[in-house]
Amino acid sequence: MKPSPEFLNMASGFGQDVFVFDESVEMSIDAALTIVEHRDVNKLKRFLDEALSGALTDDELHEMWLKSPVSTYCFNSEGTVKLLKLIRERLEKHPNFQNFEEQE
Repeated sequence: MKPSPEFLNMASGFGQDVFVFDESVEMSIDAALTIVEHRDVNKLKRFLDEALSGALTDDELHEMWLKSPVSTYCFNSEGTVKLLKLIRERLEKHPNFQNFEEQE
């Protein structure tokens, strides 16, 4: 499974200092997700749902994250999976993605 363009774009929002300045991990993820376009939200959700549903192993998810345009690294596959699950959760709750029409 190749990373989707929406995933790669989202990953580029995770710079090396993304978790340094905010009060919580959720706030940091929300800040990083501001790079995601409204038109890409549902495609990104579907990609993460498929990837996290077992289409990829934890090690494959970790490798995909490391090869994406991120500067935020997890030390192991467990940490990467936890981060990706938090990202997926935040996509549902992110204030920028509330109350907009689904676009394909």
